[in-house]
Order: sequence, then structure tokens, then C-alpha cells
Amino acid sequence: MRNLILSALILATASQTLLGQQFYTSGDWVYSIENNQATVNRYNGSASAVNIPSQLNGVPVKQVGNYIFGSGTADWVTSLTIPDSVTVIGNYAFYRCTNLAEVIVPNSVISIGNFAFYQNEKLNNVTLSSNLTTIGAGAFAYCRLSSLTIPNSVTDIGESAFQFTRISNITLPNNLNSIGITVFQHCALLNNITLPNSVSSIRDRAFEGCTSLTNITIPNSVTIIESRAFQSCTSLNNVIIPNNLTRIESSTFAGCTGLSSVVIPNTVTSIADSAFSDCVSLNNIAIPNSVTSIGSGAFAGCRALTALTFPNNVTSIEPSTFMNCTSLTNFTIHNRVTNVGSYAFSGCTSLISIIIPNSVTTIGDYAFQGCTSLTSISLPSSVTSIGTAPFPASTVVLYAPQLVAFANDLAFINALANNDAFVTAVANKIKGTVGTYGLATQSELGTLATKSEITTAINEGKASGIASVTASPNTWSLYTTSQIQNMAVGDLVLTRRVGGDFVLNYDIEQSTDLQTWTPYQALSLPLTGLPTDKAFVRIKAKQ
Repeated sequence: MRNLILSALILATASQTLLGQQFYTSGDWVYSIENNQATVNRYNGSASAVNIPSQLNGVPVKQVGNYIFGSGTADWVTSLTIPDSVTVIGNYAFYRCTNLAEVIVPNSVISIGNFAFYQNEKLNNVTLSSNLTTIGAGAFAYCRLSSLTIPNSVTDIGESAFQFTRISNITLPNNLNSIGITVFQHCALLNNITLPNSVSSIRDRAFEGCTSLTNITIPNSVTIIESRAFQSCTSLNNVIIPNNLTRIESSTFAGCTGLSSVVIPNTVTSIADSAFSDCVSLNNIAIPNSVTSIGSGAFAGCRALTALTFPNNVTSIEPSTFMNCTSLTNFTIHNRVTNVGSYAFSGCTSLISIIIPNSVTTIGDYAFQGCTSLTSISLPSSVTSIGTAPFPASTVVLYAPQLVAFANDLAFINALANNDAFVTAVANKIKGTVGTYGLATQSELGTLATKSEITTAINEGKASGIASVTASPNTWSLYTTSQIQNMAVGDLVLTRRVGGDFVLNYDIEQSTDLQTWTPYQALSLPLTGLPTDKAFVRIKAKQ
């Protein structure tokens, strides 16, 4: 505020007191004095070549103050000379000198303030002081810098210091502790950078949008990589995570479309939400068993990922974790997982096989929707909660040894009963009910069936003919469509193997003329419907 007031002040005398501080003039310069050292506060001239004096009225100039050209655009400044008496360059000191192309910061300078050269859009060549220790936040943001060597004396680089510059090569100091927040964000031409072993943290969005960065070696000294640190680094092709990192934060590598390989050490215990989302070239990643949690959408959109071993210590597949992994063909869920979240595998169009273990109790909304290559899936009896439309309509879902009710999906249960008399727990007699684990009779869909009603239904099925099949394994029993559709078959016909697959206990064939018979094969589900009483079915027990 003091400098904004100074910008409007016409100094007609040699000195002026403002806001309790004494200001002096010497030619085009306004300055203040403290401890016999001068700070230049304002340049009131109009010269394009600005030479900051080394002393004013015999007092050495030690500091360049804030906004010395005002808070507007100083487009008339084309060259700038800083004397070697200056030790500090203040905040916004040379703000928006849009035609300044070159600056030499003398070796006397130890600190460059926040936004000191901010939006110097033509600033292409900068030589830094060999004694510099601090580069402030946004100091060179939006400059045209193409390359820069930062001296080893620098230990602190502020956030956004080089944001949106055209820098392609930069040498970092050996004593740097941290890569700050957004420090290189959207440096679209940056293609090569070496991080010194002194760096312990890479802060939020530090390299976000560095679209030309092809590779980066992260030293083992790094223990923290914050969210979105490398987001949208579209040319980054491989990454080795340092051995001392314990967590990969949210969206750290999201949108790294060229990333094909990642090595994760066994020190990592968690992978946060969207950590590798939309890494469309990622085809090789090994997740160590040290990982105990994987966040929502962690690998969503990884279209090249063909296979992945899920860590044994992760107990939940979170929502959207593998959504739209269109090349994923097989997936094994280990027997410690209890939850498959909403959209977890949605859009995995190449997924042809997945085994759901007995540990799983919950399957979320649309968990496998869009998995158009998944022809069948075996659902264990441990599952007691199923969300809205978790499976494609074309996928046959096998239930054993008991029926698990779908929430909001009675239509699917009805279709299964009407079209497949052999797979339904009790054909056309027992249905799933909404939102509750249990069974309901067809005539009472809103009411849970009692144990007595279920027993009666099964016994009716046995009396209709299924029981007679077991009496003589070499004898075919003949049924019409109506008879088959009224049978209670359930676990009498299907047996669940230890691995989760189902097999038919009986040979079953269909005919329309009683001469030519078409066999049903185990696992060739769904079984076709039986449209009219002119179709016949014969059944016999397997020998």
C-alpha cells in the first residue's frame, strides 16, 4: 500500500514523511534510509535503460524495494542494471516489465523476493548471483526463460517460481530441500531435469503439465510426493518410485498418457484416489504386498493395462478403481477382499474372467456394467448386498448354494427364472426380493418365504420328476416344456466346485421332434428357453 501511495505522490521537496517513514528523492529516484543503508522505492523516470544507482547522496543502495516501477505494466523498460551494492531484491520489484529481455543479478544479491520478475514476458536470459540463497514465490513465473543454472547456494525456491515459463533445461542446486508447490507447473518445454539427493519432498503440482518431460529420476532422499505432482506430464514414459516413499498421493501421475511402466517399492503402503488414472499407455505395473489400500479410481482409464496382481493385504476394491481398463482380460480377487465398490470394473470391455471369492460380502452399483465380454460370473453365498445393475444384462450370474437377492433388479431375477429352468434355485417358484436377503414366492414377491414354503416348493419340484432321474443314471426321463418350467431344480442340478465354477450333475438334451437331440454342456450358460410344449427335454444322471 505504501508503494501504491508513492506512485501517486509528486515529490517537490528533497524529503517527505509518509506513513511514519522518511522518503527522499535524488533525480528520478525515491528512496528510504535505515541503518545508513538505502532502499530504492520508486523510479519516476521514463528511460528505457534503467540503471539502479549504487549509492544515493552518499548512502549505499542495499535493497531494491517493492514495485519500483509501480503496479501497472512497465513496458517501457528494455534493459536493467543492478549494482553490486544490492543484497536484496524486494517483492514485485520488477513486476510486469514486459519488454525486458536480459538481467544480470550481481553476486552481492542473496535474496530475490516474491514475484520479483513476474510476467516479464520477454525475459529470456538471466544470470543469477553465485551467493543467492532464496528465490521467492512466483519470482520468474510467466517469463520466457529457456534455460537456467541455479547456484548451489540456493536452499529455498518458492512456490510457482518458474510456473508457465518456456524453460527447457534447468540445473538445480545440490542443497535444495524441496521442490515447491507448482514450482514448474505448466513448463511445457521442460524436457530434462535432475533432482539432487538433498531433496526430501516434491510438493503439490510441482511438475503438473510439464508435457515435454520424458523421464525423471527421483532420488531415494524423497520421502513425500504430494498430490498431482506429475499430473498431465504426457511425455513421461517411465517412473521409479524412491525406496523411502510410503504413500502415492491422489492424482500424482493422473493423465500421464505416455507412462508405460512404473516400479513401486515395497515401502509403499497406500495408493490414493486417481493416482494413475488415465495413464492410457500403462501396461506394466507390479503392486507389492506392502500396499494395504488402493483408492477410488486409482487405475481408472488405464486402457493398456492387460493384467494386474492385486496385493494380498488390500481388503476393498474401491469405487471406479479399474473403470474403463478396456484391455484388462483377467482379474483374480484374493480371499481377503470383502467389498467390490460401485463402478469398480465398469467399462472393462475385454474382461472375460473374474473370480469372486467367498470373502466378498458387498458388490456396489454398476460394478461390472459394460463388461461386455464377461459371459458368466459365479457369485458366492457370502455376498449379501448387491447394488443397482452391477452386471451387464448379457452376463449369466450363477448363485450357489443359496439365492442372493438383487437390490432394484427383480427384472433380472424374473428373466433368469423364465428363461432358464435349470439354473434358477426353484424354477418359477422362488424369486429374489428387493433390498433384503431372502427368498419370496412368485405370488408373494413382497413377502419373504418361510422355511416351510421353501421346503414345500422344493419337494413339489422333486415330485415333478427330478428325483426320478437320480434313481436310474442310465435312463432318460422325458419332459415337456411345461413340466420343466414347473420343476424346482436349484442345487439338485448344479454343483459348485471349490474354485467357484459350476457344473451340471445331469445330462440334459432338448428336441423338437424326439429324433434329433441337442445337448447342454457344463458352463455353456445361459441355457436357452423352452418356448412351447412342442419342445421336449430329456434328463438323466451322469454316470
